[in-house]
Amino acid sequence: MRQIEVSDISRTVANLFLQANYVIGDDVMDALGSAARHEPSSLGKHV
Repeated sequence: MRQIEVSDISRTVANLFLQANYVIGDDVMDALGSAARHEPSSLGKHV
């Protein structure tokens, strides 16, 4: 069985979390656009 350093796993997980928070997928952008179009509140549309 191959051994993997804990620090390698920690670094990889940290990078994945950062990427997940900075890179927004097309599906999320589409959902946000759809929600904005259907938002009845003018204040909600400006948030």
